[in-house]
Amino acid sequence: MADKLDMPDTLLENDVVGYGLSSWVVRVDAVAKCYLSRETGLREREITVYRRLTTEYGEPHECIVPFYGILNGTLLLQFQQNGSIRQYRKRSHQPVSLQILLRWAEQIARGVDFLHKKNVLHGDLSCNNIFIDVDLNARIGDFAGSSIDGLPFLTVYEISHALPGDTSVSIRRELFALGSTLYELMTGYTPFHDKDTSDIERLFSQDQFPSLKDVPVLDQVILRCWKGQYNVATDVLNDIYEGIAVLDAQSSDTHILLLGRLAASTILKKMDLLSPSASLALMLVAFLPIMLWLRRRT
Repeated sequence: MADKLDMPDTLLENDVVGYGLSSWVVRVDAVAKCYLSRETGLREREITVYRRLTTEYGEPHECIVPFYGILNGTLLLQFQQNGSIRQYRKRSHQPVSLQILLRWAEQIARGVDFLHKKNVLHGDLSCNNIFIDVDLNARIGDFAGSSIDGLPFLTVYEISHALPGDTSVSIRRELFALGSTLYELMTGYTPFHDKDTSDIERLFSQDQFPSLKDVPVLDQVILRCWKGQYNVATDVLNDIYEGIAVLDAQSSDTHILLLGRLAASTILKKMDLLSPSASLALMLVAFLPIMLWLRRRT
């Protein structure tokens, strides 16, 4: 029986630069994360988390920055060509479309849900630690301060993402940070970006939140995260799916109505050239999209 090449799925599409009787060599577009000598705890924590998140076959979750292994004490991670969301937006000269923003929101929530199911809490969730790959997909990274199996966080949430007065290792804190992350994603600004840190803490502690009137689709999801109305990330993800589905249905309805109106307008202009029976048949065909839309809405 022929030997099977032992290669992680993350490398299957990489360029093969050489091969021999015992192995293949593929090109890896990677970065090495090097820690300061005094930060051994952060390095060990991140290695522990990545090993938990990566299967024995080397297959990462598609919403997590892929981990390739350890080289001389450094972490080898897949290079994310577009940097973090904040970096990408700062460099981009064009606004990010709503379609892409909602895809990123879904991917972020899926990544957080995966982390929690692996008993990992990120501990510093924000658009600074969510990275954009070459295909414009969002991946969560930077787990140096994360909690695993209830261990204390080694970092802190940003003030605009931190649940006031709570220092616990909890999903509640993480989902509050997820709400602020989604807010920044959809608006381009951190919550209360024009306030100082003491005001941000005070406002959040008084259940005063930034206005969400200009936030499309995800306004209620964000508010529920801030108010602690979710117990698990799965529920956040399901509400994001529901919001996207409603938007898609509305877009589909608009498209159907526009097609129907265009067809009807065209037919009406030509009716005087047709026999009465032909005119009636064409009118029915023209208004069929609108009739189907009305039936679906009832």
